[in-house]
Amino acid sequence: MSRFIRSVLLSSAFISMIFFTLAKHAFSQTITEAIKEDNVQNSLSFDEAFQEYLSRIDEYDVAHQDYVLKRAQYLRFKTLKSREEAHSATLVMLQKRDDVIIYYIKALEKRLDEAIGVTNGRRESLNFRTNAEIDWLENHKEVLTSAGSLDDLIEDSDEAKERFSSLQPLVYEVLATISLGRIIDFQERVNDLYNQIKTKVEDIKKEERDEYKLSESKLQTIDRWLFESGNRIIRGEEKQDNAAVKIENLSAISATAFSEYYNSLSLMGETQLFYKEASSFMKEVIREIKIKDQ
Repeated sequence: MSRFIRSVLLSSAFISMIFFTLAKHAFSQTITEAIKEDNVQNSLSFDEAFQEYLSRIDEYDVAHQDYVLKRAQYLRFKTLKSREEAHSATLVMLQKRDDVIIYYIKALEKRLDEAIGVTNGRRESLNFRTNAEIDWLENHKEVLTSAGSLDDLIEDSDEAKERFSSLQPLVYEVLATISLGRIIDFQERVNDLYNQIKTKVEDIKKEERDEYKLSESKLQTIDRWLFESGNRIIRGEEKQDNAAVKIENLSAISATAFSEYYNSLSLMGETQLFYKEASSFMKEVIREIKIKDQ
């Protein structure tokens, strides 16, 4: 009897951990804000997957309320009927709990599919691992139906909790990879612009026509801006590489996965700042080229 009571606390704590550790931090902050896509069609498909996830939460809430009611009746009356009803309600609640995680992963996969800057190889590797988690959870739902007693259901529930603990580093790895993809895309655009401007400046230096030539002092100013821009790009790439290493190592850790995930986001934030500074310096180069010598 006492074990059945403890299962209530375990189930509630487990599903709360899903909602608050993953749904709040991962979806609300990282996906919805930090890595929001510009493509409307792609965002719509993610939104649909996310709505499916939210609907599964609603279904779980209903199942959990029924579970609490049936548990209370069983603990009060201790009849065979109340025990059977408690068993049935517990089964449904645990299956709905598995559904919440399954559809969370599916929404995460949809966001990964739409992410920019992520290579096909990296995307396929992560999808292979997330699909394995979905397969395990789908099988676990079937295993639950074979439980002959409340104690059996509790044991099956404990297996899911252990599996969830190992899933968290993978979730953070996917989220961080999506964010890194946007940084990589930014890096490529900044580097492309830098190379174009640098090539243009070299052409200007070779210009022989007086009306198109720039003064030596202006060329020196342009070179300084280009040097500072290139320096910011290099420093940004160093931060980006450090973030990539942390992301690669996320799957090997569990206890500190959450903090390491946010450390990688912090590094990517610093990377983005360096690239933005590089972009602003390149604007100064363009401004110097456009303004005539006095």
